Amino acid sequence: MIGKKYNKWTITGIAANKHSKKRVHTKCECGEESTSYLHDITSGKSKQCNLCANPNRGKKTHGLTKKHPLFGVFYGMKARCSNPNHSSYHNYGARGITCEWESIEDFLSDMKDSYSIGLEIDRIDVNGNYSKENCRWVTRKENASNKRTYKNKLFRGTRRMPSGRYKSQIKHGATMIYLGTYDTEKEAAYQYDMYNILNGLGRPRNVVASNHTPIVESIA
Repeated sequence: MIGKKYNKWTITGIAANKHSKKRVHTKCECGEESTSYLHDITSGKSKQCNLCANPNRGKKTHGLTKKHPLFGVFYGMKARCSNPNHSSYHNYGARGITCEWESIEDFLSDMKDSYSIGLEIDRIDVNGNYSKENCRWVTRKENASNKRTYKNKLFRGTRRMPSGRYKSQIKHGATMIYLGTYDTEKEAAYQYDMYNILNGLGRPRNVVASNHTPIVESIA
């Protein structure tokens, strides 16, 4: 009996009986050792160890297990951007923000080496997507400070693009209107103000002095 092979198991010894059933020590082809009921081995009920039956069990991604904080960061980003039922979806996916990393492997490849425990992911352009070019790791304090700066920005209706130019846009009813991209933030803010004036949307929020002629026309 000892030394006999059944499927991937080889019997290596006799174990103490349990509940009147004979038990044996076994070794799988992969090297994993176990103790099994003899009948399970000889009948083929057990053909291999759990690791061979489930090759992905306990598998690490880039040396990390699923309990590592980076897994939570990645799946949190994906949920905020793609799950309408997520509590923060209105601030991300509903605004057109996406997570450009398709898989956890891609995300870890780009961001793992610069990460330290306790850091939070931050988008450099708060209106941009989650991507290698637009993301960095910051402390919780820095992240909170960045958000306050964004909320208290000097001009309404403008945002800085990765190119360094400024986009002007305004929400008219339920529609976000694109007003163009400009070299300076003041130019973009001026277009925002002029759209307010031409469409009777109330007092201009920025009141920017400029020699530029507004390119937008009333839609009323």
